[in-house]
Amino acid sequence: MTIDWERAYSEHNNQSIILPLKWNPFAVRRVHDLLHCERCGECCKYGRVPVTQVDVDRAPEIAPYIQREGERGFLITKGGCPFLKDNLCSIYDRRPDVCWLFPMQTPITTDGREMIVLRLKCRSALSAAQVLYSEAKCQTVPSAPDSN
Repeated sequence: MTIDWERAYSEHNNQSIILPLKWNPFAVRRVHDLLHCERCGECCKYGRVPVTQVDVDRAPEIAPYIQREGERGFLITKGGCPFLKDNLCSIYDRRPDVCWLFPMQTPITTDGREMIVLRLKCRSALSAAQVLYSEAKCQTVPSAPDSN
């Protein structure tokens, strides 16, 4: 099966795709190594972003933008994150964990395995997905039958 990535990106932009990788620290690192930010700022254009107390402790300047819903906290970013300046994160080294993980999303369980989910929100995510699917395709090529 061949995937038309440009078509997939245009038709499914801002949707999620399950990657052919089990969720683990090595796979997360692999995805991050493939991401090459083009400074489009798309990753920072959400209405709200879930944050934890650890995020607030790391970057106290986000506290005024936090809205609580019970035990959960959200950084309110309507119209774009207040820390996005010239398409760069002004708190990049201390950004919330969910921002650090982006474009990865909460893993999904399929066939008893937690798989990495990637949000196709930018061209960098598309490029990473292309590489990972290409690698997976190469790994699943059937071997030649034994000549015994």
